[in-house]
Amino acid sequence: MLTLFGLHINLDWFSHPADREIIRRWTVGGATAGGADETRRHELAIEGAPLPAPGAPWCLLVLGDTGDSDRFGAHVSPQSAVATFMAQDCGLLQEMPDGKPIAGAPALEEAARMVLHTGDVNYLTGEQRLYDINFIDPYRAFQTPKSHFHDLVFRLPFLPVPGNHDYYDLHGWVSKIMTIGSWIGLSKVLTHFFYRLNLSVPLGGSDTGAAYMKAFVESDSESPQPLPYRPGERTKLPNRYYQVRQGNVHCFALDSNTLDAPPPGTSDPWKENATALVEQSQKTLSDLNDQVQRDRDWEHQETARQRAAMQAGHLEELWPRLQSLLREVAEGADALARATERWAAALEESQSEAAQRLKTLAQQERDLHDRWQEITTGAADAPLPVVAYETRLDELINLQEAWLQHLASRDEFTVTLPAAPEYEAARQARLEVDGRIGRWCRERIGESLPGPCAQPSCDAEETPNQAQGEAQDETQGETQGELSAPSTPLEKIDLSEAILDTQRDLALARKLSDRTDEDYDAAQIEWLRVGLSRVKAEEAELQKQDSAARIWRIVYMHHPIYTTTPSHTERSDSVGVRDNLEELLKDADLVLAGHSHGFEWLHSAAAPHQCYIVTGAGGMGRLQGSIFSPGLFERFQPAIDSLLGAGLDHLVWASGDPTPGGGTVQHHIFSYLRLHVLPDELRIEVVGVRQTDDSPDAAWERVHPFPVNEVADAPSWRAGGQKTTRIRHLQHIRLRRGEAPVAVWVD
Repeated sequence: MLTLFGLHINLDWFSHPADREIIRRWTVGGATAGGADETRRHELAIEGAPLPAPGAPWCLLVLGDTGDSDRFGAHVSPQSAVATFMAQDCGLLQEMPDGKPIAGAPALEEAARMVLHTGDVNYLTGEQRLYDINFIDPYRAFQTPKSHFHDLVFRLPFLPVPGNHDYYDLHGWVSKIMTIGSWIGLSKVLTHFFYRLNLSVPLGGSDTGAAYMKAFVESDSESPQPLPYRPGERTKLPNRYYQVRQGNVHCFALDSNTLDAPPPGTSDPWKENATALVEQSQKTLSDLNDQVQRDRDWEHQETARQRAAMQAGHLEELWPRLQSLLREVAEGADALARATERWAAALEESQSEAAQRLKTLAQQERDLHDRWQEITTGAADAPLPVVAYETRLDELINLQEAWLQHLASRDEFTVTLPAAPEYEAARQARLEVDGRIGRWCRERIGESLPGPCAQPSCDAEETPNQAQGEAQDETQGETQGELSAPSTPLEKIDLSEAILDTQRDLALARKLSDRTDEDYDAAQIEWLRVGLSRVKAEEAELQKQDSAARIWRIVYMHHPIYTTTPSHTERSDSVGVRDNLEELLKDADLVLAGHSHGFEWLHSAAAPHQCYIVTGAGGMGRLQGSIFSPGLFERFQPAIDSLLGAGLDHLVWASGDPTPGGGTVQHHIFSYLRLHVLPDELRIEVVGVRQTDDSPDAAWERVHPFPVNEVADAPSWRAGGQKTTRIRHLQHIRLRRGEAPVAVWVD
């Protein structure tokens, strides 16, 4: 708990809307179940894009969990690197964003024709102001030159579904603090907190998903049905969930955020245990926040000691580094102002109002630059620069806050402007300023202070999920409560990762505690059932003329029904979706999801011919391994037992270069899928994307075949069983109708 001005502040960030609110607000045309009109309101008709010849092979790409670029400043983010390789596979781009040649395994010989995105397009809270940095710019190669937030126009079908972060808002008072500004000092505290934990700074939320809907979904319920999707012209989606046909592939794009509530009149053990989960999540969060407070108390003491030493003139040796950091901010601010002025000049004739607004922003940047430069120059000219610097340090901290507020206001406006060469230069300058301010923020009284946040000392605690829940009943398959394990001792985990996980847990627990019968999305579930049945019947008619005819049925959504990552395994949002959909999904050929930050291929005896793929490593910088690894399995044994009870019998996973013991590593491998559509099979290639070394500016390369950990005999991981993993290199997964999926290895 953070204490400021006598106030006790629990850093509780995320709020997730109730399912019934999403259903009511964002189901275009209403949320009634069944009927032809309901189906047509959720149907997308691709027009003008070249279709594959009948029986000819073709390819589409799949990725998820991407919108994290703002955290990487001017460096090439993992998201941008993955997007670049995908754009090359689509025949749209030939070099990296920094101009370097594309390295690693070769691109596709024949360009991919379509992209599916499994959600979480914009972290942390789906803010409209960050769509420019976290979505539009990384995928600029996929868009027309004049595409912008209010009119995204893609050059080929690019079809997302919403993730949980696309619906998040800031919780309660946090949203007010981050928008009030600096007048009481609280936002400065939170800004520094986010910088210290290497998190992006949320200043608002998605407005219950409004930002996502504005960007992607056609809001006019009177628009033509099915909704035409014309690459290069008009590329809106018909609804929050929809279906689309391309060639012989029929895709069902689900909004799984509203698919975890049980049917009315049935038991809801998740809600029954929600109060305990909220309490335990709050306790865990309080413990983590206590760690943050210890860090802050320590930092206050260290800062006071350092500043006292500066006042006494004892730390003049720090000045060269401090002067360099201050100069970098000033130079970045000057570059941003000049780039904004050039952008304004370029728009003077075509968009005079936008040009005037950019001129105003440029002048504000000049003013902020001049104030920063005046303090920096004054300190440099003083007999004792560090003493002079310390005297005006509080002014610099206030300027840092002013810069944050300015950049937020700037982003809200510039996200609406179309792309241009001047835009790209200004965007790069804006990212550079933010990164330089962040570096100064972390080092403004000397070397970056590690503090207790870097060396956590809390004792291990149970996660809220284990404290509230019992094991899943393997006989009846009825979920009795959240399943997880004692959390990792904090000295062994990334504190920012632990805080993010607990924030998500708390938002989910609050959503569960407020659940009612109206949260059951009967319309979407019935729509999926009817849609799958109709496509099956259509295929049967075709096979009367051609026994080899296929219409491949692909379902993609955000929440996986099986996953083994520590943050999401056997949570209510995944288990609930599994309970509602697993039987229906037996009529699909392939089920794709994201949410879990890594790659997983999971097989369940409950659906022996089904192929479940999790592709959640499309650019979000914090990847996770699997609980089926030596360092985690003991703490997550209840979740492992629950997964095995549900039918899990085989697992392939990756989030970094595999190690002989099956553990995770820091050398992350991001990934996306190439889905090859052949006359008699689907062939799924996992393409890795990683840096050649650990430096921030290291080159990125494409990796294929893909290195993975294989758990060939998952049931042996029961308590007391033999637990083995094997490092392998995956060429592709072969999927044929009526057969279990088969891996093709190169080792």
